[in-house]
Amino acid sequence: MSKFERLLDRQPEGIPARPAPKKLSAQAYKIPEPPEAPAKPNGAEYVKLTAYIRKETHRAVKRLLLESDQDLSELIEALLAQWLRSQSGKI
Repeated sequence: MSKFERLLDRQPEGIPARPAPKKLSAQAYKIPEPPEAPAKPNGAEYVKLTAYIRKETHRAVKRLLLESDQDLSELIEALLAQWLRSQSGKI
C-alpha cells in the first residue's frame, strides 16, 4: 500500500463526497474516419491566398455563404475569374 492511498480514501469534513465518474462507452472514444476527399484542394494548381478585408464585409459574406451553402474559396475563384475576363483586352 502506498503512503498516499489513505489520503485519497479519507473524506474531509464538511465537503460532500464526489460521485463516481460515469463510465463512457467504447463509442465515446471512437475517432471518426477522415473524409475520403480533402476539404480543400491540395493540388499543385491551387495556392493559398491571404487578404485583408473589413470586418463588416467579412461578417456579411460569411452569413450569406452559410445561407447559400457556398464556400468562400468558390466565391473568390468566381469573382477573380470574372475580373480576369473583364481585363482580357487590357493585357
